[in-house]
Amino acid sequence: MKNIIVWLLLLTLSSCATSMLQKKDREIESVVKTKMSKENAYSTALTYIAKNFGDSSKVIKMKNLESGTIVLKGNTSCNIFRQAGDINNYLLQFTLTIMLKNQKAKLHYENLYISSNTGNPIGWEYNRISSKEKLRKSMGCLDSLNKGLFESNNW
Repeated sequence: MKNIIVWLLLLTLSSCATSMLQKKDREIESVVKTKMSKENAYSTALTYIAKNFGDSSKVIKMKNLESGTIVLKGNTSCNIFRQAGDINNYLLQFTLTIMLKNQKAKLHYENLYISSNTGNPIGWEYNRISSKEKLRKSMGCLDSLNKGLFESNNW
């Protein structure tokens, strides 16, 4: 009898669980037209990162003006999958590689996942990136970042 109860409990718990997509499947890449030289886009992106990511020295993992590359590990607010009644705020965690050329930037996001404010992945299925559709939908959380990286403040 004890084994049956344990078996039923495990069956119930496992039926609610869906896993995240594999790491290699949680990647997004896009090309943005910057209308800037590589050097100006590099400087503008670093300024935006410093202003919007708190301590940019902890966020930026690598930067190289010569190659036009910036790698950062960060997050942005993403409550897109939150259900009614859920009062928690969620973050979309990512690693972003920015590759710059004159007039263009390639943005390669990888290791995307939804987390709590502590940075730990969310356990509830409805709030996980568990399908390609959810991955595409999570791109909406990156819109302001994608636009802000290369907006120059002409004063």
